[in-house]
Amino acid sequence: MGKIQLIGKAVKIAAPFVIKAAPAVIEQVNKINEQQKEKKKDYIKIPDVLSLPINEATEVLTKYHFNYSLIKLPASGKIALQPADTVLKLTPKGGSNVSPNTFVKLYYADETIINESMQKRDATLAKKTATKEKHKAQIKKVADKAKKITKH
Repeated sequence: MGKIQLIGKAVKIAAPFVIKAAPAVIEQVNKINEQQKEKKKDYIKIPDVLSLPINEATEVLTKYHFNYSLIKLPASGKIALQPADTVLKLTPKGGSNVSPNTFVKLYYADETIINESMQKRDATLAKKTATKEKHKAQIKKVADKAKKITKH
């Protein structure tokens, strides 16, 4: 007996049980959906305070009665060109529908962290440039050797 025939027989056997259970399953699904709707009826959107200065962002979150914390990001080349003391990351994301008692995390970097980030970025760029120059020199060396060999 092939797989398709086996599946067909299984469906024929199970179908009456599924049909009998379907109304109860649908009723249960509807009940769960209603519970979720009821739970989320008081949800509000988190204001998108990304890129706002910290003081403005905290005023907005306070206005909406959100509890929040300010978290300083570590120095990283990724934030080197960002303005200091502005919201660089927000968790949960702005625009998310959340419970009014959701705790919001605002990530930022102060001037010192931005300066350290710029130094890290510059060091990374210098290292990449040096590596590229080294590769160019190696390629030139190989090409020069190949020229010498082909001349002889």
